Amino acid sequence: MLAASDAEIAGYADSGGAVLVTKDEDFLALRLSKRFVLLWLRCGNATNRSLFAWLEPRWAEIERLLEAGEQVVEAR
Repeated sequence: MLAASDAEIAGYADSGGAVLVTKDEDFLALRLSKRFVLLWLRCGNATNRSLFAWLEPRWAEIERLLEAGEQVVEAR
């Protein structure tokens, strides 16, 4: 889905019951209809290695919130 629009990505997440993971604030507006679960990563640009290092200490809490049914999880 590299060339897909934000709306197409949101539709795909909705149709598949997926958790959409993004750093893009635009997906908050697309989610207003509560169409999909959103994990919003609030970190700057990073390499994959840096991103995984940033996520590691936060992951247990993210997982707990998602399992508890939170529809929007903002990771800072």
